[in-house]
Amino acid sequence: MSEPLIIFDTETIPDAARHEGDGFPKPPFHQVVAISFLEAHIEQNDSGSFYAVDLLRTGGDLGYTEAQLIKGFFAYIEKKKPRLVTFNGRGFDLPVLKYRAMKHEVSAPWFANGESKWENYGYRYSVHWHCDLMDALADFGATKVTSMEEVCGLLGIPGKLGMDGTQVKDFFEAGKLADIRDYCETDVLSTYLIFLRYALFRGELTAAGHAASIENLRAYLDSERGTRLHLGRFVDAWTASAAR
Repeated sequence: MSEPLIIFDTETIPDAARHEGDGFPKPPFHQVVAISFLEAHIEQNDSGSFYAVDLLRTGGDLGYTEAQLIKGFFAYIEKKKPRLVTFNGRGFDLPVLKYRAMKHEVSAPWFANGESKWENYGYRYSVHWHCDLMDALADFGATKVTSMEEVCGLLGIPGKLGMDGTQVKDFFEAGKLADIRDYCETDVLSTYLIFLRYALFRGELTAAGHAASIENLRAYLDSERGTRLHLGRFVDAWTASAAR
């Protein structure tokens, strides 16, 4: 099997012990409450290469502490040594995770160092290691950034369903952590669909490979929708968005 591809997203709330006021906290002062990810790998068929989904899930369970979530995430990265894909992960998710990992005394040498000075997750221009789609699509600061919701609207991808990041704190305080985890997984799906289109644009996938990757994702979601209702809602919204 080829190097795994991991698309991930986090959901956070302000760390009440370290952040005061109503402003958006600095990265160290976010408490991580959910980390969701999709893992995929390259397969071959008669038309060439395409991405096949292995799993889509959220780390840990409803009872996990922040420390357990973060330890699990970095242990997973250290084991898989994947290519990472995010949307604004360089500006938000990864800085938050690094600070909070240090808070909880988590060691992650592969994540921190990679293979060399240029081959690592911290090198901004290596989209093979960490492809932050928001940054890459803005040509690494050469143009104005575009939000994920705007990109989703352009590409016929559902985008936000039922909530957005500004509501996570309220949902958490209401004890609706399961809803937050479901929401985070749908954000990961939107990020994955943007990535597949970006891979087509870059020539990493052919048109046939892109179509096969989409077909594979739909098959995976259809197989899961019976027990994971939010994935069914995503598929239905995706079908409607694409039709428009």
